[in-house]
Amino acid sequence: MEVQTSKAIQFRQLHRGPGVLILPNVWMWPARGFSRMPVFRHRNHLGGIAFSLGYPDGQRIPREEMIARIGRIARAVRVPVTADVEAGYDSSPEDAARTTRELIQLGVVGMNLEDTSGRPDQPLSSLELAVEKIKAARAAAWNCGRKS
Repeated sequence: MEVQTSKAIQFRQLHRGPGVLILPNVWMWPARGFSRMPVFRHRNHLGGIAFSLGYPDGQRIPREEMIARIGRIARAVRVPVTADVEAGYDSSPEDAARTTRELIQLGVVGMNLEDTSGRPDQPLSSLELAVEKIKAARAAAWNCGRKS
């Protein structure tokens, strides 16, 4: 937990720097000429991880497989890791909280949580649900931090 706390502090300090913080996607980092990588941002960019495992993009990869891949990345690098967890791998605030707790346990210091519904007829979830998911994820992160 000490290493993760140090990475989280480093990540927060990067947000307070004099310039814009650019978080390159893992897939494009070397190709775009980034000379150093202050933060390792796992992102399911174009479904990269999902595609590599035979799944289409759009939260089709089972959450356990995606969480396992994020964990492998977090263990393999020395820089802070943020993760794109799509819509939290289900639709409830409780699922967003569970995903948050699991990511923290893996050593991840930040995450993107989308407001997509997975429904073609209504691609975005309601504002109320999005707010509840954010509240649940924030409470889960707060409670994990207090236990350390």
